[in-house]
Amino acid sequence: METRAMKRTVISWWLMTCLLLGALLLFPAGVSPFNYDLIPTSPTVPVGSGARAQGMGGAFIAVADDATAASWNPGGLGQIEKPEMCVVGNYFLRREDWGNPLEDEGGSQSSSSDLNYLSFTYARNIWQRNIFFSINYQRLFDFNRSVQFEISNPYEHKNKVVTQKIDFHQEGSLYALSPAMSIEFIPGFYAGFTKNIWSDSKTGKSQWESKCRSVFTSSNSSLVDISEVSMSYENFTGENWTLGFLWQISQQFQLGGVYKTPFQASVICKSHYRFTSGLNLPDKERTFQINYPAAYGVGLSYRLGDSWTFAGDVTRTRWQDYTIVEKGREIGPFSKGDVVPKKDPAYSIRLGVERAFILDDKMGIVLPLRFGGFYDPEPSVNAPHDYYGASFGIGIADKHLALDFAYQYRTGPAVNATETGLVGANEVKILRHLFLSSLIFYY
Repeated sequence: METRAMKRTVISWWLMTCLLLGALLLFPAGVSPFNYDLIPTSPTVPVGSGARAQGMGGAFIAVADDATAASWNPGGLGQIEKPEMCVVGNYFLRREDWGNPLEDEGGSQSSSSDLNYLSFTYARNIWQRNIFFSINYQRLFDFNRSVQFEISNPYEHKNKVVTQKIDFHQEGSLYALSPAMSIEFIPGFYAGFTKNIWSDSKTGKSQWESKCRSVFTSSNSSLVDISEVSMSYENFTGENWTLGFLWQISQQFQLGGVYKTPFQASVICKSHYRFTSGLNLPDKERTFQINYPAAYGVGLSYRLGDSWTFAGDVTRTRWQDYTIVEKGREIGPFSKGDVVPKKDPAYSIRLGVERAFILDDKMGIVLPLRFGGFYDPEPSVNAPHDYYGASFGIGIADKHLALDFAYQYRTGPAVNATETGLVGANEVKILRHLFLSSLIFYY
């Protein structure tokens, strides 16, 4: 009887683990299937790339005057005066601090580095119009994450305690190939678009995988069970557009606007299970459809001479249109069974400033300093979680190249464990440090 009771306890714990992983690990940051906290972007609507822009807190919609413009506001490509090539690298360090989650204090830490952005931009005069072209390779989502924690629960017979140790590891990324174009319709007014093509066949890397190992032991240190679950996500496909304009109102003021279209993406999830207890589950292959919401933003920048640039952006994302569907049935990320809670849109606010020190006017040598801050909430089941951050950047540029560095700090709560059905667990605090370096060549 005791052995069967213990097996029932282990099985019930395993089922609870699956629910937990489905909420916290399959959708690792908040409730999104994409782990925003590892990159400078919203879970479903990427912001943009480049050390210069991120050093200004991401307030770049109305600035967008370098080779990364296609990722912020494609209308801004019209400001580029000569061909440019840009390469961006990034390194992040993410930490999760747990106050008292799941009856065990602790935390986890993960880090990653990779190519973030690669682009080439040039301009031509066609039909008496200045037309600007750009081809971009973007790393938009990063899924690298490692989590280890322990749960202890009193056993119902003979005052024994069953302990579960969980080791979760996930890695992978999503890339997009993004051609872009901008046209100068009238002097000082530019409009453009970027097409993001998400496909393994185009980028070769748009996939990720996760592995979770759970070890159950009793208080007398005897081994109860070991379970291993591995999942791979492949064949991610989808397309969407970014439409933007930039209006040079005067020598000082610029107004920019961006609209990111909603789109549908599909991904295949392959699952494999292994248990030492003899409980066997067949491998599974499931196809998910992810309906991404529209987002739109507006920005205003002010230039004071050749030295100062001030910028501010406001972006609205329609989270009410964000769903995950399997076989025609909505399964997330906001639904709880047959109950679909009210979903609210989220507003992001970004502010930034750049101070350029001219070291040699003849050689065009400039040393810029940048600062920024932002409020960028993430979606969750009940209401968007508040995330805040600050950034700093520095660079050096001349007539032939620009080298920039940026650091960004971001913090906020992860998904509340009560939203996953785990009563009594506290929220997890996310701390993320992001480092970016950009190199732009002018031809």
